[in-house]
Amino acid sequence: KLSHHRKETERSHRRISRLGAQMNQIHQSLIAHTLLNMDKDYIVSEGQIVLIDQTTGRKRPESRYRHSLQTALEIKERVPLQPESETLAKISVRGLMHQYKMVSGMTGTAISSKDEFLREYGLKVTLIPTTNATKRSDLPTRLYTYQTDKFQAIVGQASLCQYVDRPILIITPTIAETEQISKLLTNNAISHRVLNALKSDEEAKIVKYAGQPRAVTVATHMAGRGTD
Repeated sequence: KLSHHRKETERSHRRISRLGAQMNQIHQSLIAHTLLNMDKDYIVSEGQIVLIDQTTGRKRPESRYRHSLQTALEIKERVPLQPESETLAKISVRGLMHQYKMVSGMTGTAISSKDEFLREYGLKVTLIPTTNATKRSDLPTRLYTYQTDKFQAIVGQASLCQYVDRPILIITPTIAETEQISKLLTNNAISHRVLNALKSDEEAKIVKYAGQPRAVTVATHMAGRGTD
């Protein structure tokens, strides 16, 4: 009787395990088809799914979704399935920094995080003033009810800047929006360059010319990070 009960228990556990796996597959498939979008969350490059960093707009070829979500995306986009990745070790940024006896750095955005640098790493932030006084004028924010109105205003501003030989940089949060604006600029005969995760190989070349007179550059948040 004990042996029979043990076998029944094992069979029940296996059924529950299979059901859990099936439910996970359904759940990940729903996420892949409804919440993750091509050219926003990922791109397809050389027959593989490549994730996009939502903060910088850059490609993350070394990163993969876990718990079968990457596989669900590969099935959705009909690309060859890659083996599931396995995390062998993890460490936090704070933990990594504490491995070093001395830590220092330079960045253009440290001031806004100076409290965190001091609290988490014991690092003080020192502001180095610019050699010359800034000539930038911060204009008030413009709000638009409809995206089409905003895009038309952007095209108008780009046209004006090109007319007066002034370079302009148009930043968007997604690849799709860079393509939309690029199409509008083309329809209005405004020459321009597009910088996004799809064209990151041309990044240094595009940034090189972004400050030239009449240059119109449309980019995601990646916008030249790390280029000379």
